[in-house]
Amino acid sequence: MKLIRTNRDKVFWSIWALYLICTIVFACVLKYEAIYVHSFALLCFTILFITDHASNKFNEWLNRSISCKSSYMLSSEEAILWDSITKKASKGYYEFCEQCKKDDNYNVSWPWMSPYLTKEEDELITKIHEYFYPYDYIVDPISASQAAYAWYDEIRHKVKMK
Repeated sequence: MKLIRTNRDKVFWSIWALYLICTIVFACVLKYEAIYVHSFALLCFTILFITDHASNKFNEWLNRSISCKSSYMLSSEEAILWDSITKKASKGYYEFCEQCKKDDNYNVSWPWMSPYLTKEEDELITKIHEYFYPYDYIVDPISASQAAYAWYDEIRHKVKMK
């Protein structure tokens, strides 16, 4: 039986441990009235409860499963696509660096994939990125090939071939 399966469990056990430590320190060592310590703890739990029910994003984060995903193993078909993605990312990064050499102000942008990814390649990057970072998305106004490179850059060290 795992005690910590979601972020909600992690927050609960962290607050519970903090509550016990504070109770010991304030009530036993510093000789504060126990009612003050328990009132403060009740206030903290109330704030957490209200935030949990008022914010959908916070609620989603609390209910998100904790997993130790350190790598993604590619199948043989995915390995062929990944090789193509890696070549396109390298070419796009090289083109980006060449643009930066021409214009000093250009380096505030993102590198890109060159040429554009095929539908299958894009689906693979999305699938792997979703595996590591569920519910993550890009909000910067960049092109699709730049977004694909950004996701590739986040996951490239976590992808393993069989």
